[in-house]
Amino acid sequence: LNMGKHVILLGPPGTGKTTLAHAICAYAAQPGKRLCCGATVTTATADWTTFDTVGGYVPTPSQTLEFRLGSFLDAICTGKWLVIDEINRAEIDKAFGELFTVLSGQQVDTPHLVGRDRVRILPPDQQGASGWIPAHARANGYDYVVHPQWRIIGTMNVYDRSALYAMSLAFMRRFAFVDLGLPDDFGALRDDWIARALPGAPAADDRTTLTDRLTQLLKEENNTLMAHRTLGPAIAKDMIDYVGERYVAPGEVGYLGAADLLAEAFLLYAAPQLDGLDLPAVEAIFRELDQVFAGTEGHEAILKRIQALYPFIPLLAGIVAGTPSSTNGGSNA
Repeated sequence: LNMGKHVILLGPPGTGKTTLAHAICAYAAQPGKRLCCGATVTTATADWTTFDTVGGYVPTPSQTLEFRLGSFLDAICTGKWLVIDEINRAEIDKAFGELFTVLSGQQVDTPHLVGRDRVRILPPDQQGASGWIPAHARANGYDYVVHPQWRIIGTMNVYDRSALYAMSLAFMRRFAFVDLGLPDDFGALRDDWIARALPGAPAADDRTTLTDRLTQLLKEENNTLMAHRTLGPAIAKDMIDYVGERYVAPGEVGYLGAADLLAEAFLLYAAPQLDGLDLPAVEAIFRELDQVFAGTEGHEAILKRIQALYPFIPLLAGIVAGTPSSTNGGSNA
């Protein structure tokens, strides 16, 4: 960012990419920094065109047309950094249009006219940040000057990289790709979240159970699940928060312990992340989850959910049906 590059944060789901992007913009907007005037946040979609990003004509109540800024041009003219969530969900080359040239520091004359004035996007002027003037205060209100410190911060889910729109080499050349993996202190985060979700002495045993099960489920070393489909801390927090809410929910019939509630939470928040795996990974994860959640109320539901994602794998149906391979890894597919 300091050397003038735009950034894309790349990582598994739940690793805090969007949260970090917001934090970067908030830091840059602090009074002592003033690198930007805040952030314009938008989520990419497959329907994006230059109308959404640069802008275009829209009808007015007086039955005329006026030029309306797109989200990118609005960020430029207000001096805000642009945060694009899930950036590869858009067909980027089509959506960026003239902005490709802007990212190279060149002037762009758009095809849009307002009266006799052409809408132009200009590179930073020679006076630098101290001489930058917001668009509404300039003599020509349709010349949009890029702030010298203007940046784009995008986020991308690493598992969606091949399934969604590909980015051209020309586009990627204008960005630095920063990998965002699991934090080193994930254990400390987990313990703090569990303590908040299950407070007090009566819940001590359930806190221990929940900690042990989550450690077994999400440990980084010798872990089949995390080796094939990393689950970020945000997903773990969702599961822990769910356990905490269910733990104190009124009107429950019977008692469900922390292990049973974690199985419910896994089914809700983590199981949907297991789509799109190759066959050996699915079988290995299936066996691991069969062991981790054995004896819980949600055990069978988790296995059936994964079987529903991969109905073409015979081994899964056999395990759900209770064949000897269920817990000892005996039979071969």
